Amino acid sequence: MRWATMIKILLIAVLLALLAASCKQQSSTTLPSLDMPAPQVLSVEMQGLIDGGNAYVGAKVQNSTPHPVLIAAATAAAEDQAKRCLQGHHDWDRRFRELQVELPGMTPAEICAESWYDQRNDSPAELGYEMFKCWHWSPGHWNVAKRQHTYWGGSMAKGQNGIWYSCIIVAD
Repeated sequence: MRWATMIKILLIAVLLALLAASCKQQSSTTLPSLDMPAPQVLSVEMQGLIDGGNAYVGAKVQNSTPHPVLIAAATAAAEDQAKRCLQGHHDWDRRFRELQVELPGMTPAEICAESWYDQRNDSPAELGYEMFKCWHWSPGHWNVAKRQHTYWGGSMAKGQNGIWYSCIIVAD
């Protein structure tokens, strides 16, 4: 696992621990539901996917509730694609099984895309928009991107080849 991924996962864990500690100080009537993930700080890359999805007509996945487990899995998958300099659903069978254990009763799905080389310096929102544009050309990917899900997580990572790789994972 890359250092950046480990740092992001550690940051999410620290934020969740701080939130849990602050919730213990509140009355029991204001505690969040155990079924809902805690609020979190979103990465610039995930915010780019949100902004790109909001700008792309018909996209709704970005309106789903962010979930830390799915964010971590999507971040790891995007970084793996970037490390390989190859877009794809690498090790999806393993991730699928792990997510079913982490989120019992839910079924995960994954979509991936990559940017064009001349987009290597685009903003996260421009890259996010391009990812949704690519997903719209694939019926299987668009079926995930065009609807709101129970939970989602997403990220993008830049490969040494200058290409950006993205991954969104949802669960219903």
